[in-house]
Amino acid sequence: MTALLKFIFSIFLISLMSGCKKEPLEPGYSGKPAVGIAGTLIQNSTGDSALISFGTRAASVTDSTVYIAARITGDASTGERTFSVVVVDSLSTAAKDEFVLPTRFVIPANSINASFPVVLKRSARLAGQNVRIVLAVKDTEEFLKGPTSGRFSPVFKLIWNDQLVKPANWPGTFGAYSATKFRIIIQQTGYTDFTNMHVSVMYQVLFAAQDYVLKYNDDHPGAPLRDENGSLVSFP
Repeated sequence: MTALLKFIFSIFLISLMSGCKKEPLEPGYSGKPAVGIAGTLIQNSTGDSALISFGTRAASVTDSTVYIAARITGDASTGERTFSVVVVDSLSTAAKDEFVLPTRFVIPANSINASFPVVLKRSARLAGQNVRIVLAVKDTEEFLKGPTSGRFSPVFKLIWNDQLVKPANWPGTFGAYSATKFRIIIQQTGYTDFTNMHVSVMYQVLFAAQDYVLKYNDDHPGAPLRDENGSLVSFP
């Protein structure tokens, strides 16, 4: 090979190697520790959100604590580490007094998993609407916002209300459904699920509901109990 050809071939190799230079990795994939959050500890949570209803709970219940799962990418540490989670105000509709977040978010020593509590408050307006908070991991010196991995991501949404939805297994024995009737059953018997309910138990529930309506109407002559649609409440 002549000296000229060797020179041209060397220039070609240098250009080829320069063109193959890797792009920088995205934050969260660079090897730095990162945190993702998810609703894996919340019943019926799906995707990056969870819906919680106070509707099936006794009137005396004024708040509910749910636990958000947290998981890090990277190695566990021999010491405790903290991370940061904030409420995205622009995407949230809950008032400041309708929830409580922890003051510290901790990854325990020798672990890559953690959880933190969020207290949801049962305010009066929840009977007619949903409220929500959107939680987001914030970059700190110790942890970046985690990448999306499975159900874990840097953002998670909590939605809650105080509404009742007709159960798929509402028994015909109780007559036409109304939220008022369902609430009476819950308050008087505690039952919220009628799946495979024995007929004897079903009639005990029915009698308790009938007794409540009878006593209410006796105590309110001329103003019998009506449901949310204005119809008279009755159990067959």
